[in-house]
Amino acid sequence: MSRRRVSQTESDQLKLRLVWWSRLLLLVFGVILVRLFSIQVVNFASWTARAENQYAGVANLPAHRGKILSQEQQILVSNQPVYQLYADLEKIDRSQLDLLWLAELTSKDPLATEEAKLKQVYQARIEQLQSALSANHRWVKLADDLSAADKLEIEARNWPGIYFYAGEKRFYPEASMAAHLLGFVGQNLAGEPQGYFGLEGFYNRELAGRSGRIEYIKDAFGKKIYLK
Repeated sequence: MSRRRVSQTESDQLKLRLVWWSRLLLLVFGVILVRLFSIQVVNFASWTARAENQYAGVANLPAHRGKILSQEQQILVSNQPVYQLYADLEKIDRSQLDLLWLAELTSKDPLATEEAKLKQVYQARIEQLQSALSANHRWVKLADDLSAADKLEIEARNWPGIYFYAGEKRFYPEASMAAHLLGFVGQNLAGEPQGYFGLEGFYNRELAGRSGRIEYIKDAFGKKIYLK
């Protein structure tokens, strides 16, 4: 008689456990359904935008700053091509690099005329290049404001892993003789080109133009594929 009561009690406890486990599973399943409904219906637009941001984007295309001409159509201000020098540390062969030659080419110190001063400038530049080449990321910038002639000299070396990014800077044929009339171009607080004083400042909006935009998507390796 006692054995039957014990077995009956165990059976009741087992049924009770099954009921609680069933309720718990239903609760979990219900939470999952509510979450899925929230993602796929309520917040569909938000999650779609997040997903698109993972593989798509928009890049800005800076406008070319306009020229300034005289009444006789002579160029008072124009743009001059300049280049930034980059190295891909995964492809570059450091043993081929002539750092002294590169330091002499890319050093920008017009006040350094004495031989001792030049050696100090070149040594400091070599240390900057060595520091950049020992970085722990793939792409590093080695130089700014290179002329087209500088670019050709570097390209003639045929160093692997060396790339250029083209840009522009303002060119004033009259140099400082007309500076009070023409003004100059610097950068505003947002890091964008901004005309200051003279014609550059007064006609800044007209000279700056309007930047463009280009859409892109990313492939499986994160490389950008531009669409239009």
